[in-house]
Amino acid sequence: MQTKEDTLAILSALLIVAACGKPEGTRYFPEPTKGERSEYSIQYIVPGGTVVNATMITRVAGEEPINGQRYWKSVSTTSGIPGAEQSIVYKRWTPSGVFRIDKADSAGSTPPEHLAIPFPLQVGIHWEEVSKFETILYKVESEEIVDLTGRTFPNCIKIRIAGKLASGESVDGWEYAAPGVGMIKQVLKSPRGTIEFTLTKDER
Repeated sequence: MQTKEDTLAILSALLIVAACGKPEGTRYFPEPTKGERSEYSIQYIVPGGTVVNATMITRVAGEEPINGQRYWKSVSTTSGIPGAEQSIVYKRWTPSGVFRIDKADSAGSTPPEHLAIPFPLQVGIHWEEVSKFETILYKVESEEIVDLTGRTFPNCIKIRIAGKLASGESVDGWEYAAPGVGMIKQVLKSPRGTIEFTLTKDER
């Protein structure tokens, strides 16, 4: 039987996998500005069919210097699931892509940055993201029109996701990224359930 702690652990891991004319790269994952805020509805279905509904709000708190570089601090908070952890990541935009640092541990050490999203993004591009939380393979499969929560997003890219979490559990799924917005929809599956994120509000 899956316990509450199991649910929170896998949710936290999956949130991190989820937690992307302009140049072609920033077209789909534009560099943020302080105060930006995105809200996602979450539906988490655990084995056996139990459904957990929640909300995740991601906000850009501002810029912070780390190891001589400037990073945007992104804070994601989940409500509707008691005990779900807040997620903090640091990202910097470069001509070659978006680099990410996950939150420093309790001892104050800062993990090295890793490439999260390469530029440019176009159909056929694939890459690997390796961090302390997961090793994930991504591939841009297609460009599509997406109808979502009363809005139509043209020219979205569909990205296939497959890999393993630090726990050794496999994860696979897909996401859509819209021009000028970023991720608008993501579905991830693991042995412990399926989690679905849907953009409901976007304040820029």
